[in-house]
Amino acid sequence: MREITFMGRYPLQFASLVPYIEECLRRNYKIYFCVSKSVLSAFPDLISKGETIFLEEIEKKHYIAIKTHSFLNRTCNFLFSKGACKGLLFLYKTIFSFLVKNPLKSKKIVYVTKIHLSWLLVHKELDVYTFIGSWDHPSLDKASGHKSKFVFGWNETLLCDWKRFNHDVNYGISFPMPFRYIFESRKKPLKKDNVFIVMYAFTFSETAPRGLFKEECEFVTLLCTALKEMGLKLLIKPKPNQKPEMFNLFRCYDNVEICSFNTHGEKENLLLAESYNETRIKEMLMADLVINLGTTFAIDAALFGLPVMQIKINSQNKFSTLAKQLNNAYHINHYLLYDRKKYYLISDGEEAKKEIYDCFSNKEHLLEVCNSFSQDIRSLFYPAESLGENVKKVVDKIVKD
Repeated sequence: MREITFMGRYPLQFASLVPYIEECLRRNYKIYFCVSKSVLSAFPDLISKGETIFLEEIEKKHYIAIKTHSFLNRTCNFLFSKGACKGLLFLYKTIFSFLVKNPLKSKKIVYVTKIHLSWLLVHKELDVYTFIGSWDHPSLDKASGHKSKFVFGWNETLLCDWKRFNHDVNYGISFPMPFRYIFESRKKPLKKDNVFIVMYAFTFSETAPRGLFKEECEFVTLLCTALKEMGLKLLIKPKPNQKPEMFNLFRCYDNVEICSFNTHGEKENLLLAESYNETRIKEMLMADLVINLGTTFAIDAALFGLPVMQIKINSQNKFSTLAKQLNNAYHINHYLLYDRKKYYLISDGEEAKKEIYDCFSNKEHLLEVCNSFSQDIRSLFYPAESLGENVKKVVDKIVKD
């Protein structure tokens, strides 16, 4: 049957599937959607081209199955280093194929992480094709709790992360859609003036738990002061969903400029608004260096051609919550803190300010280290083929499998 169901809970991740859905439509496949109402709101024209079932409606009918699978999977992730063993996956399939009447109309199911629907995806009637939606999803979610017929990720390293926790066999490369706007833009040209401008991209927003945003603001305040004393300008880049008023405490520094916010509301997808992406490019063109703690913007900046100064907070006091959160995160250590020679340690208080001074005291060496770090990131995340080539190849694997 020439039928495929595409599933997604969050617009930011679902956007990664859009080119693949459009290719299936061009091939005259009948498309079903099992999505949240927020995905429908973000992609109304696309969703109108298929039949739709809402996740919210399915979940209301299967409360017991959801709670049962969640308990079993969390227990397996706790007890086993590789999550649910193959025997347990077979048990999952048996239990949930009995508990849940399959509401999906096609055998082939394509979804992007995170979706929290393993209690349904484990059903024996389904062939599941998984797209990894972000660099931290494998390490944060660990075992998926279902078996995929094929798993697609941005690169081999990300797929290896998935393999650490899952027993899937077939893997392929998908296009890194979050960075598409970078690939379609011109790369960083050499600046003609002598003004050295540093950009700092926030890792956490005000909604982050345990005071993480507060501690990051304290760190950025220290950065503002240190760079001002060195006569350097700082561009502060908020996360797209942050509120402008949260950054008023930095406006008192005459060497600081706050970058743009995405003010287009909750309906924006992963590609954000074209105008906002254009603004992000213009702001990166202003910068000579990006300072990063733990955000994917380090990848954006490196792919754009900017040197990235990766920092590791080495603090037991003032920034202890920030240090614990970032330094214990597998994806941060794996992708950003992989080589002691390519990141900078920053400690507490006055010592931290001195360490920042030391970093910038030899600008030539700083740029050498940061450019080397950026080159490593580019080598890892720059796609080997164009979006169009990748879409055709991936859809071929899905429809012919």
